Amino acid sequence: VEAQLRILRNIAKAAGASAAAMAATGIPTSSGAAPSNATVPAGSVNTSERLRHTIEWTDAAALDNKRKPRGVMGAEIWVKLDGPPPTDEKECTFLTLDAYTPYLAVYEGADAGKMAHYLLRWRMKDGSTSAFGETISATITG
Repeated sequence: VEAQLRILRNIAKAAGASAAAMAATGIPTSSGAAPSNATVPAGSVNTSERLRHTIEWTDAAALDNKRKPRGVMGAEIWVKLDGPPPTDEKECTFLTLDAYTPYLAVYEGADAGKMAHYLLRWRMKDGSTSAFGETISATITG
């Protein structure tokens, strides 16, 4: 019943019903609470192009789903060039906040042959962040 009410609510909203009128119906706006920060992004790096890394990410809790978890603005991507994998973000440089996968990281010729270590975490719409997912490492092809 709730699913059918949501469909009707969406039709009314599309027809221009005000937010106050929609709230007055008492129909829930979503199917549940936003997920906790316990979910983390899982990522992969495509190194097939010279001096470029294509970083794709998804929710580790739903690997087959390309959608971000509810309440997530995007994935923060941090990088550490060369050396051993980082133990935390303090060893890394903030690369970007990516709202839509994939992200293309472009490197200079001097970086060819170096290992790039990436840390990814969710940035929520309220400004909070999740824990980091597993470190992703890839060589910068030259």
